Amino acid sequence: MTAESIFPKTPRIAASASQPRLQVVLAADAALCFILGLAYLLLSSILADAFGVPQGLLIGLGVLFLPVGAGVVAVARRKPITRGLSLAVAAINFAWAATSIVYLLAAASLTTLGMIWVIMQAVAVAVVAELEIIFGRTG
Repeated sequence: MTAESIFPKTPRIAASASQPRLQVVLAADAALCFILGLAYLLLSSILADAFGVPQGLLIGLGVLFLPVGAGVVAVARRKPITRGLSLAVAAINFAWAATSIVYLLAAASLTTLGMIWVIMQAVAVAVVAELEIIFGRTG
């Protein structure tokens, strides 16, 4: 009988248990990056009018979101996903949420729908980032 059999390493067990959850959260994060990236590129004119934002901004965001989504897929496919990688993705998401709120406060041209959209996506991205931290904590 060894000390490890009496006192198993809890972090290793927790890490293996949280990895599937972290992969699901990262996969959802990547999917949203791809969906929004494509929507911003393909519907930039319509969304610019609806949200009250410059069309060029939406096109730029669309171009940005596609490789970010690919990067998040690459992280989600790693086995195991390291804590550092999950924290890096979470940090990027928190930075995006904070930037969105700054834009909300600074942009005078946002429509009501645009304000609602910015707030909703900032909250959603912050929640995803928090889940990435929670599930990545033991990774």
